[in-house]
Amino acid sequence: MRIAIVLGAAILSHFVLDVIVHVAELPLLGPNSYLMGLGLWNWMALALTLELSLVAIGLFLYLRGKPTRRVGVVILMVVFSILTVVGMTASTAPNLDGVAVSWLMAPPLFGGLGWWLDRTNG
Repeated sequence: MRIAIVLGAAILSHFVLDVIVHVAELPLLGPNSYLMGLGLWNWMALALTLELSLVAIGLFLYLRGKPTRRVGVVILMVVFSILTVVGMTASTAPNLDGVAVSWLMAPPLFGGLGWWLDRTNG
């Protein structure tokens, strides 16, 4: 039950953050329902500031309670932040085949790397 609550909170918080940054393109209850979005992406500097601030706050909270593998987690978050900035400021549209492959490969790859960095030595 605890895992379900955590996953549900993560999905809901992601949707709320998406509503803040996306233009009005997110359907509330399906494809023909009301579209939500406040359009923070129209002000990219502000959107990136919010994104990187959330990463910094999350990293701070995480590191407060985890004494092991701090350097690896910090490096991982710096790499993710750089990839986010590059992706959000790219002047050309991404290749759809590359996007599909990255969406399939990134979660297990980065999830596994995060798990490896988060595990304790004992």
